[in-house]
Amino acid sequence: MVSAGRCESWVVVDGSTVRFEFERGVMEISSHAKGIFRVRFGRSCPLREYRSLSVVGSARPVELEVRELEGGVEVGDGMLRVVVKDGGAASWYRSEVFLWESEGVFRDVEWMEDRHRLGPEDEVFGLGEQMTPLSRRGYVIENWNTDANFPHTEASRPMYCSIPFMLGGRLGGGPWWGYFLDSPYRSLFDVGNADPERLTVRLFRDDLTVYVMSGDAPHEVLSLYTGLTGRHEVPPLWSLGYQQCKYSYMSEEEALGVARRFRELDIPCDGLWYDIDYMDGYRVFTFDRGRFPNPAEHFRAVKELGFRPVVIVDPGLKADSPGVYPAVDEGSERGFFLRRPDGSEFEGRVWPGLVKFPDFSREEVRSWWAGLHRVYFEAGVEGIWNDMNEPALLSDHVFESKTVPEEVRMYDEGRWSGQDRMHNLYALLEAMATREAFERFRPGRRPFLLTRAGFAGIQRYAAVWTGDNRSTWEHLRMSIPQILNMGLSGVGFVGADVGGFGENVTPELLVRWYQLGAFYPFFRGHNAKGFVPQEPFAFDGSVTDLCREAIRLRYRLLPYVYERFHEMAATGAPVWRPLFWYDRSPDALRNDEFFLGGDLVVAPALERGMRRRMVYLPPGEWFHYHTHERWASGYSIVETPIDNIPVFVRAGAVIPVYPSAMAHTGEREVRVLSLEVWPDGEAEGVFHEDDGETPAPALVHRFTRDRNRLIIHWEAGTRFEEVRVLLPLPGGAWRSLSVPVRGGRTEIDLDEG
Repeated sequence: MVSAGRCESWVVVDGSTVRFEFERGVMEISSHAKGIFRVRFGRSCPLREYRSLSVVGSARPVELEVRELEGGVEVGDGMLRVVVKDGGAASWYRSEVFLWESEGVFRDVEWMEDRHRLGPEDEVFGLGEQMTPLSRRGYVIENWNTDANFPHTEASRPMYCSIPFMLGGRLGGGPWWGYFLDSPYRSLFDVGNADPERLTVRLFRDDLTVYVMSGDAPHEVLSLYTGLTGRHEVPPLWSLGYQQCKYSYMSEEEALGVARRFRELDIPCDGLWYDIDYMDGYRVFTFDRGRFPNPAEHFRAVKELGFRPVVIVDPGLKADSPGVYPAVDEGSERGFFLRRPDGSEFEGRVWPGLVKFPDFSREEVRSWWAGLHRVYFEAGVEGIWNDMNEPALLSDHVFESKTVPEEVRMYDEGRWSGQDRMHNLYALLEAMATREAFERFRPGRRPFLLTRAGFAGIQRYAAVWTGDNRSTWEHLRMSIPQILNMGLSGVGFVGADVGGFGENVTPELLVRWYQLGAFYPFFRGHNAKGFVPQEPFAFDGSVTDLCREAIRLRYRLLPYVYERFHEMAATGAPVWRPLFWYDRSPDALRNDEFFLGGDLVVAPALERGMRRRMVYLPPGEWFHYHTHERWASGYSIVETPIDNIPVFVRAGAVIPVYPSAMAHTGEREVRVLSLEVWPDGEAEGVFHEDDGETPAPALVHRFTRDRNRLIIHWEAGTRFEEVRVLLPLPGGAWRSLSVPVRGGRTEIDLDEG
């Protein structure tokens, strides 16, 4: 292993790029935009160019200020500044404030390393979904998409979805930084594991491209990163309601019976999901005509009950004999599948037996794949679920890695590349193809796609779930830092399977999981064959009642949740936020609490038999959501009765809600804007008004609130006819005020009545 060596020369290539030539390598630092540098390192000049599938934000370079110092060369844009030294070592600053120290770039035969010093107060977050505490310090994160269907633990790596972006800073104060490794090759981030004072990024590749950015707070850095790699679009409203799934509902009768049971028991639900057993022999784009003989009629029946059908689509097509399976016949005839070095089609074993995988790197293949979805959308399907897209193979003696071998080639838009480059991109490319299917067959409707695997940029196309978890208290607890770190990686539309996918859930664990899951950005119950059922009505009446109330709370808060998705689409701020998003004290680094947006703190019950717990509340005044009691900031012991979990709302908050019970989002009130207005504070913000289905621009209504007055400024065209203000009373009761909407401004005296 060797370092880059002495810096032999440097030159300003143009006003926004500086090139450094070392004894053993070349580095270029370029301005991508104000506050963002692109840093590239390779063996020689010119550095290799390649197409990034992650970076979509247009470059807006600024002129760099460059000057030679004793012992280094300083490059800055007025906001971000770096001093480059021998070996590629560098000191990074935000204006005059120190960020971190890079020890330089090192190279071996098979990999490169970018090493950094970790100070005693430095913390690192993000880096995708690997199961660790919220802080990544002390762990190794591996980026190589893997069907991780083992018992997930803190030692489990890699996982399904790889996002090589880290957010760093010091909780005690000072600026924050972001580091995005723009490479789909396998990488390791050792965050103080081998050496507690060192962060090492190892890339299994001989050139390196990194984007470095900084901001005064975490939200500023994440806004820069999501501006670079893209943001979630606002999803259809129904996808934010409760979703019911199982591996598998085995027939039309069983699925319809589940839908009817929800309605009979008055449990809200918006989505009904179909796992692989709806297919004919696990062949995607088919239906088993024995068990699902009339899919269009069946989907029409469940939609009449208010459910949106979602079907699973795996990427592998069964390698049938010619004439049996038209999709695989056409794909082979047109040369659309992955190939071995000798040009033959690669086949691997998945659910149907041997399958062939489309080469999604080719635009014509993505277009073909999109067209195959016609059978679903014409039958009435409204959402697609991409699974097994790491891509995964079932474990056997041939491919112990459980994925496509690295020598298998993809066309890569004009150049043949192996899986060392294409593997982590496979799910992202498949998501691009699926998005095209929505655009073709459901024009004018917001798409909804869920994926298991992904890479940086997947948020532009899909929501993500955290894969095959287990029905354990540990996995209930770990879902919190897992979802938080995904949000800090730019993927904020994410959730874990409520109840756990594998093993047998207990009644208490199921209740507690629904109570937490009601706050997940993506809220879906799902479990596997061979285990006890986990629908909210799976156990006795008292368990059903508790699960129903948890789901109803989700629907009550849905307008508030929906606002957070509008905010995420605009700024990149995730739906879930760690406490340190607003509170920079060390106490705010917590694995068992989170902000939902900026006004709710959720502190769930995470242990068997837990009936009280310690809660930390950030500075300010708070109210218990269920009891309306006032709570001070800091640490407190809070009751956690079996019928709810502690939720706290910021004093002065204005929370839009749906106060009336509903079976699904299609029954929501669209003429009355209902607002919970909490005491003793000031607030300002916006409400979005749209149809929840189409990408048509939303109306944006602005509000301001002081201690006794709420003023709403309406954008022209509103459908709201009335504002209903809900004022909390002691003991959990509410007092209601109703005011008609007239003209462009509504003023409400909160002391009336």
